[in-house]
Amino acid sequence: MQGAAALPTALSTQRDLEAQAGSLETRALSSKTKARTVLRVAGPMLLTTFFLLGALLVGVTLWGRHEVNRFLGRHATIDSEATLLAFKILVRRNMWVAVASLMVGLFYLATSALLTWEFGIRGVLIVLAVSVPVFLTGRSTKKLEARAKSLPCDDEQLEVEYRRVGHAWTSKLFPDF
Repeated sequence: MQGAAALPTALSTQRDLEAQAGSLETRALSSKTKARTVLRVAGPMLLTTFFLLGALLVGVTLWGRHEVNRFLGRHATIDSEATLLAFKILVRRNMWVAVASLMVGLFYLATSALLTWEFGIRGVLIVLAVSVPVFLTGRSTKKLEARAKSLPCDDEQLEVEYRRVGHAWTSKLFPDF
């Protein structure tokens, strides 16, 4: 008799467990759906942010390129303290802008990862379409910077300082001159 009385209790306990499991599953699906809904609503904002960050990176790179071109147009050699000072100002400014660009780049990477996750293959294509110009602009600017670091210098004392500043430009995060 005791076994027959325990059977309805066991069945009701199993039904309760199944109901709880179904409730947990529904809540898990609901939270996934909510997360997807938030991202779908945020999708246009995410795209806009990504495009703005990419444009900012390209704009800053083009500005730096312009500054290096302007310096090269004015100075063919490092022949005086004034020329060396102009080079130091250029390098110092570009190094600080590079630090700021690194911060923007972190947000750019985060938004590119979110775009890829949200839009799948379309997100990858969007990221590539924006990232290729960002990369190519930066790469072409490096060639100009290399030219600015390899100008002839007749004065031995100026050359030592000029090479030290040029080396700091590519190997240090912050200017130390």
